[in-house]
Amino acid sequence: SAGSLLSVIGDILDFSKIEADKLTLENIDFNVRGTIESCCEMLAYRAHEKGLELGVGVDDDVPVLLRGDPNRLQQIITNLVSNAVKFTLRGSVVVRCSLFQGMVEGEMRPLLKIDVEDTGIGIEASRLNDLFDPFTQGDSSVTRQFGGTGLGLAISKKLVELMNGTIGAESTPGKGSTFSFTAGLEYAHRPPTNEELHPAEIPPECPILLFEPQPLARQTLYRTLASWGGDVVETTSLDGVLAALRAHPSPAKAPGLVLVDHECSGHGANECIEILDAPCREKGFRLGLTAPLGAKLPADAPDREAVAGYLTKPINTAALAAFVNNWLGRAPREKEKTPSAQNKKSVPPLRVLLVEDTPINQMVAQDVLEGMGHRVEIAENGKEAIDALRQNDYDLVLMDCQMPEMDGYQATRCLRSGTSGARNPRIPIIAMTAHAMVGDRQKCLDAGMDDYISKPVDIGQLKTVLKRWSPQA
Repeated sequence: SAGSLLSVIGDILDFSKIEADKLTLENIDFNVRGTIESCCEMLAYRAHEKGLELGVGVDDDVPVLLRGDPNRLQQIITNLVSNAVKFTLRGSVVVRCSLFQGMVEGEMRPLLKIDVEDTGIGIEASRLNDLFDPFTQGDSSVTRQFGGTGLGLAISKKLVELMNGTIGAESTPGKGSTFSFTAGLEYAHRPPTNEELHPAEIPPECPILLFEPQPLARQTLYRTLASWGGDVVETTSLDGVLAALRAHPSPAKAPGLVLVDHECSGHGANECIEILDAPCREKGFRLGLTAPLGAKLPADAPDREAVAGYLTKPINTAALAAFVNNWLGRAPREKEKTPSAQNKKSVPPLRVLLVEDTPINQMVAQDVLEGMGHRVEIAENGKEAIDALRQNDYDLVLMDCQMPEMDGYQATRCLRSGTSGARNPRIPIIAMTAHAMVGDRQKCLDAGMDDYISKPVDIGQLKTVLKRWSPQA
């Protein structure tokens, strides 16, 4: 219930911001494939629950990086894919991405085109144009059967227009729909790194036998593994895999891989492993299973010598790279491993001044911080915060922005001016605010604060910020 309510409120706030012309877009370099894959990953479990195939196809000529607003692009794709999954009872939902050149604001720029195809209930042609109006769905029975506010497509249309693109739909009742949009972007300002271009490298002497019945997953696996240097041989059945293994020189000069669907030719995952385990070990191959997120898989399978692990569908490039590196016995690349190892280190205990006027927020924040091992003292407004900073030494301040008597902005400006009498006028001050509009962060920084966390506070983000501003850092 809380999740549904949050979704409705989020839609209404987004629509209100757009209508008030208060929404601005970011313009940053981002990974195109990763952005699309993360949308589908969020919805993969829901698709699996309904028995749907969910796939992603990105054309080869789409650059690794483009420049634009990845969060809003992701919001549009998520809206369209979520609708497709909701209104599809059987079959598939497929996201396709292509690139072409178009005129945007008087100059030729890359136009990203996204198509979301489903085999769902479809929509009458006379209703298609109305779908992009606010609070509108196909008909009243749709609202009763499937729920929703009817705002998602209206918001998507507004966002697409802000990106100098167009959005539309084609549909046949009872057969499915295709929603398509374009987004005017820019080419990235930096070249992709080698890790972004080739997150894994497969020696040509490491053979791969692939059996995957889902067409888009098979195509994605084949093209990606081949682009990383893999010698990939497609098979069409479990018998084909076994025949290819028997025909292979014994043992392989380098580790080979058999990558098959978890229900290979109608067999269950356990049976599939039993059938392939011995032949794989005999020929020097390892076994990997692909499965939709949420599929039941034997928990002990990765403990077997021949089993390299599982891959969830739709195929995620980063997960596939990690799987390949694990199969080849490689440790994570140093650039990837170091930040991860550092993040695991806990933040040393800090003395924190929490400046917050709302009792429930005080209780929650204090409980979270003390749970991390920090010592917390509370001030209920900016004046109390300055008094506390005159009398005591703290490691940092978590400052609410909206408070009675003296708000967080005023208190920070007073501290930074050097006239407050505080022991350390340069103490790190982290803003905590319910305001999450573009520009709010800059307002906090302009007041003299060092960093910004939006409420409700994400614990992972809080840990990162505390570590960043701890005295040890």
